[in-house]
Amino acid sequence: MTSRTLAAVCLLLIVLLQFGTVGGLLHSSPVPGEGLHVAILWESGNRGEIPPGQLDAIFSTEVDDLIKASGGAKFLMDVATDQRSESDEWARRAFAIPHPSLPMIVIDRNGRGEAGPVPTTVDGMKKLVGKYAK
Repeated sequence: MTSRTLAAVCLLLIVLLQFGTVGGLLHSSPVPGEGLHVAILWESGNRGEIPPGQLDAIFSTEVDDLIKASGGAKFLMDVATDQRSESDEWARRAFAIPHPSLPMIVIDRNGRGEAGPVPTTVDGMKKLVGKYAK
């Protein structure tokens, strides 16, 4: 075995030990939980500054139906409001992660997920949520 091959095998073992699978590295959730969870972090006082397509994505009944059909939960969380009294522990943890720009979406399904900007269209939101709703 060459030193390059040995180095590659060692790197793969480190990744597997750290993340469980290589796929865990690619889709590791910033807020792991059980089941489907979707949190939208936004500031309602800035509603007029959010592009109309993003607002449509945030309030889409099609996206809400997709989440419900998958047995999931959606949380619309205003960053200007104290969320410590939120009854759902996952939602409190999602709210606690850094949110440098708003609106932001946090998605998790059984430890797979992501966090980032809310898509700018309903179709983009359906596609993003759909990756985890299955």
